[in-house]
Amino acid sequence: MKKFLFSLTRVIIQVPDENVDWNGAEKKVIATLDSNTVEFSLGKNKAEVKGIDTKICFTNFRVVPAIINGRTMLLIRFPDKNLGCNVQ
Repeated sequence: MKKFLFSLTRVIIQVPDENVDWNGAEKKVIATLDSNTVEFSLGKNKAEVKGIDTKICFTNFRVVPAIINGRTMLLIRFPDKNLGCNVQ
């Protein structure tokens, strides 16, 4: 069984010149960094990256953003790859 590393969404993608918004009605996060915009919804295995549907995880369709202990969690490599963040 593969293991996946999740992290708090805001911790990973909240950097200077970056904007993270939460739409509670749609349970959606909208993150923008420079000209890159990513929108993802809780429980959905796809996100919209620059207007294009993109899988959250290419190896397991069951990996989805979720709220755990009141915090939005996202696969750690997703913002790294799609917003140009440098996750180390």
